[in-house]
Amino acid sequence: MRLFSKKIFQNCHYIAVSQSFLNAEKNWFDPSYLQRGTPQQVSAYAVLMRFQLLAHLSAFRPVLAGTIPIGVDLPQSDLDLLCEVYDFPAFQSPIREHFGDFAGFRIWEGWQQRLPSCLISFQLDTWPIEIFGQARPVEEQYAFRHMLVENRLLQLGGDSMRRGIRLLKSQGHKTEPAFAQLLGLEGDPYEALLLMEEWSDEQMEAHLKRNSGHFGTSRNDR
Repeated sequence: MRLFSKKIFQNCHYIAVSQSFLNAEKNWFDPSYLQRGTPQQVSAYAVLMRFQLLAHLSAFRPVLAGTIPIGVDLPQSDLDLLCEVYDFPAFQSPIREHFGDFAGFRIWEGWQQRLPSCLISFQLDTWPIEIFGQARPVEEQYAFRHMLVENRLLQLGGDSMRRGIRLLKSQGHKTEPAFAQLLGLEGDPYEALLLMEEWSDEQMEAHLKRNSGHFGTSRNDR
């Protein structure tokens, strides 16, 4: 079954950005790369700097994750920040102090992947903010690992894949399920993407070729 319809690739609104920028190597912990990106990425960088979000979270190794860094965001997408947290009251304190009066401020505490976790959300200007803290290094958190796999896939899949993901997201799909649908992955999409972490670029490219003629046929799209 062909997973990519002509509609996905021709009728999707997409902000054109230099593919060389989107494919460039990034230090994910240094958000300055956002200044050279899409209008949404530039706006994200501006709000991070204006409200000093990363500075307030500096003790917890904050990193921007999710759709904004890899350019598959929608206008309503939020800013997802990940933090490494072992002392949750100390984590919450500066956020309450600086952002507790902002619209939509709320805190959730619980367990994810059998680890203590915390999600803090609020609104800054036009941006919904979500700050996730978990008792493990950021590099080991699922959201960060998903982003790295997805970034590699987008580098190999090119603009057509990025447009396809954005269209599926605009139709209501979450990011990981959207990738899973385009890639023909079975089972839990979140776990299926993590299984691709150890794949070489050649293995990824071979999988893309098997699932769509839009991948691996031309490098001009990358």
